[in-house]
Amino acid sequence: MGCATRPWRMQMTLATDANNNSPVLISVVLPKSQPLFKKLLDLTAKQWFTQREQLLRDHRRDLEETYFEFIPGQQVPEINRKVASSVSQGILFVNYQTPGSHRYTFDVNQVLKISFAQQSVNLSQ
Repeated sequence: MGCATRPWRMQMTLATDANNNSPVLISVVLPKSQPLFKKLLDLTAKQWFTQREQLLRDHRRDLEETYFEFIPGQQVPEINRKVASSVSQGILFVNYQTPGSHRYTFDVNQVLKISFAQQSVNLSQ
Protein backbone atom coordinates (compact mmCIF):
# COMPACT_ATOMS: atom_id res chain seq x y z
CA MET A 1 0.00 0.00 0.00
CA GLY A 2 1.47 3.35 -1.07
CA CYS A 3 1.61 6.62 0.73
CA ALA A 4 -0.85 9.27 -0.45
CA THR A 5 0.78 12.16 -2.31
CA ARG A 6 -0.11 15.58 -3.60
CA PRO A 7 1.52 17.92 -6.14
CA TRP A 8 4.03 20.58 -5.17
CA ARG A 9 5.70 23.25 -7.35
CA MET A 10 8.87 25.30 -7.14
CA GLN A 11 9.93 28.23 -9.35
CA MET A 12 13.47 29.62 -9.36
CA THR A 13 15.32 32.54 -10.89
CA LEU A 14 19.09 32.88 -10.71
CA ALA A 15 20.78 36.22 -11.23
CA THR A 16 23.79 36.21 -13.54
CA ASP A 17 25.96 36.97 -10.49
CA ALA A 18 24.13 34.67 -8.03
CA ASN A 19 26.20 33.46 -5.07
CA ASN A 20 29.04 35.81 -6.06
CA ASN A 21 29.32 34.09 -9.46
CA SER A 22 29.64 30.62 -7.91
CA PRO A 23 27.55 27.45 -8.34
CA VAL A 24 24.42 27.30 -6.19
CA LEU A 25 23.87 24.00 -4.37
CA ILE A 26 20.33 23.51 -3.09
CA SER A 27 18.93 20.80 -0.88
CA VAL A 28 15.13 20.69 -0.59
CA VAL A 29 14.36 18.65 2.51
CA LEU A 30 10.90 17.31 3.35
CA PRO A 31 10.76 15.76 6.83
CA LYS A 32 7.78 13.47 7.44
CA SER A 33 7.64 14.10 11.19
CA GLN A 34 7.51 17.23 13.32
CA PRO A 35 10.30 16.10 15.68
CA LEU A 36 12.65 15.59 12.72
CA PHE A 37 11.60 18.96 11.24
CA LYS A 38 12.49 20.66 14.53
CA LYS A 39 15.82 18.80 14.74
CA LEU A 40 16.79 19.96 11.24
CA LEU A 41 15.91 23.57 12.09
CA ASP A 42 18.89 23.56 14.44
CA LEU A 43 21.25 23.12 11.46
CA THR A 44 22.75 25.79 9.26
CA ALA A 45 23.17 25.04 5.56
CA LYS A 46 26.89 24.44 6.14
CA GLN A 47 26.11 21.87 8.85
CA TRP A 48 23.44 20.23 6.68
CA PHE A 49 25.78 19.79 3.72
CA THR A 50 28.52 18.42 6.03
CA GLN A 51 26.16 15.90 7.69
CA ARG A 52 23.81 15.35 4.73
CA GLU A 53 24.79 11.82 3.72
CA GLN A 54 24.64 10.48 7.27
CA LEU A 55 21.33 12.22 8.06
CA LEU A 56 19.77 10.81 4.90
CA ARG A 57 20.95 7.30 5.86
CA ASP A 58 19.79 7.65 9.47
CA HIS A 59 16.32 8.94 8.49
CA ARG A 60 15.74 7.25 5.13
CA ARG A 61 12.08 6.52 5.89
CA ASP A 62 11.28 9.90 7.44
CA LEU A 63 13.12 12.28 5.15
CA GLU A 64 12.82 13.12 1.46
CA GLU A 65 15.48 15.22 -0.20
CA THR A 66 15.90 16.66 -3.67
CA TYR A 67 19.33 18.02 -4.53
CA PHE A 68 20.09 20.59 -7.23
CA GLU A 69 23.17 22.35 -8.50
CA PHE A 70 22.79 25.41 -10.71
CA ILE A 71 25.12 27.98 -12.24
CA PRO A 72 24.48 31.73 -12.01
CA GLY A 73 22.11 32.93 -14.72
CA GLN A 74 20.85 29.42 -15.50
CA GLN A 75 17.24 29.27 -16.70
CA VAL A 76 15.39 26.72 -14.57
CA PRO A 77 11.97 25.44 -15.65
CA GLU A 78 9.28 25.08 -13.01
CA ILE A 79 9.88 22.00 -10.90
CA ASN A 80 6.86 19.81 -10.24
CA ARG A 81 6.94 16.85 -7.93
CA LYS A 82 4.76 14.82 -5.62
CA VAL A 83 5.13 14.99 -1.85
CA ALA A 84 3.71 12.76 0.84
CA SER A 85 0.40 14.02 2.19
CA SER A 86 1.86 13.83 5.69
CA VAL A 87 4.43 16.53 4.85
CA SER A 88 3.30 20.11 5.50
CA GLN A 89 6.57 22.02 5.81
CA GLY A 90 9.92 21.83 4.11
CA ILE A 91 13.39 23.21 4.62
CA LEU A 92 15.59 24.67 1.91
CA PHE A 93 19.34 24.59 2.54
CA VAL A 94 21.47 26.73 0.18
CA ASN A 95 25.29 26.82 0.07
CA TYR A 96 25.67 30.59 -0.32
CA GLN A 97 29.12 32.09 0.23
CA THR A 98 27.82 35.05 2.25
CA PRO A 99 27.52 34.85 6.06
CA GLY A 100 24.28 33.44 7.42
CA SER A 101 22.46 30.21 8.19
CA HIS A 102 21.02 29.95 4.63
CA ARG A 103 18.24 27.72 5.95
CA TYR A 104 14.70 28.60 4.88
CA THR A 105 11.37 27.02 5.76
CA PHE A 106 8.38 26.85 3.45
CA ASP A 107 4.82 25.56 3.23
CA VAL A 108 4.51 22.66 0.77
CA ASN A 109 0.85 23.55 0.20
CA GLN A 110 1.88 26.64 -1.78
CA VAL A 111 4.10 27.27 -4.79
CA LEU A 112 7.63 28.07 -3.62
CA LYS A 113 9.25 30.96 -5.51
CA ILE A 114 12.97 31.47 -4.99
CA SER A 115 15.19 34.27 -6.29
CA PHE A 116 18.95 33.84 -6.04
CA ALA A 117 20.77 37.18 -6.07
CA GLN A 118 24.45 38.00 -5.80
CA GLN A 119 24.56 37.86 -2.00
CA SER A 120 21.09 36.80 -0.87
CA VAL A 121 18.26 34.34 -1.34
CA ASN A 122 14.63 35.47 -1.31
CA LEU A 123 11.64 33.16 -0.88
CA SER A 124 7.99 33.99 -1.42
CA GLN A 125 4.81 31.96 -1.44
